[in-house]
Amino acid sequence: MNHPTDWKHHSNRLRPWWIGFGLLLALSLLSDVFVQHHAHFGFEDYFGFYAGYGFGVGIVLVIIAKVVGIFLRRKETYYEQN
Repeated sequence: MNHPTDWKHHSNRLRPWWIGFGLLLALSLLSDVFVQHHAHFGFEDYFGFYAGYGFGVGIVLVIIAKVVGIFLRRKETYYEQN
């Protein structure tokens, strides 16, 4: 199903997206300087803690979704059977 005309195969179209997302991530990390945090625990005071925490939680959610997908997956011929 991969065709040479897919948008995924044109790296010149993806480069602005990667740059934009990189800048967005850098700005979100930089915004930590301007926000006053009210930490409940000592490790929350580290620079970029919340950005790193969000990234880590995102990775964990993807892993959980992959594991759950193993159990919920249907056979490719599921809808062809009567």
